[in-house]
Amino acid sequence: MSEASAALNRPLWGATFGQAVSRFFRKYSTFRGRASRSEYWWVALFLFLITLVPNALLVAGVTIGVQSALELREPVSMGANLDDSTLIGYSQPGIFADPTAMLLITLGSVIGGLIVLAIIVPSLALTWRRLHDAGLGGPWFFLTLIPGVGGFFLLALMLQPAKKEGRRFDVPLA
Repeated sequence: MSEASAALNRPLWGATFGQAVSRFFRKYSTFRGRASRSEYWWVALFLFLITLVPNALLVAGVTIGVQSALELREPVSMGANLDDSTLIGYSQPGIFADPTAMLLITLGSVIGGLIVLAIIVPSLALTWRRLHDAGLGGPWFFLTLIPGVGGFFLLALMLQPAKKEGRRFDVPLA
């Protein structure tokens, strides 16, 4: 086994941004082993940065669509004639009435969806390995399924330092 592949079998403490992103994609579906905090958090920053563009497109599309819908709404009245009618509300055309809004929302959704498809497996694998480094089993990830608080529990676990109990998850070198 070469030094490069052996190094991939161990967590890389003090990883740089480039090293962490490289390891993220090189260990695409590796759920065994451990990942250091620096590996995990540099990748978290990378994922935040690559999702900025589709999220900006979505926000711009929704903003334009809401503004357009507010401008296009019409009063709705109830009554026998216009003089005696009572205003009961406004029509609401929806945010897709504006073609620009529809284009931006669609584009942002497609780009975001492709990014999610590309990173879902390596993100889950990295989280699994980070839990291993904190001395926990990977299935602790499923705390995220607890509505409202699950994500906060997982965040607290991701912040944990490496623990020697995590060595049991190391991949043998030979």
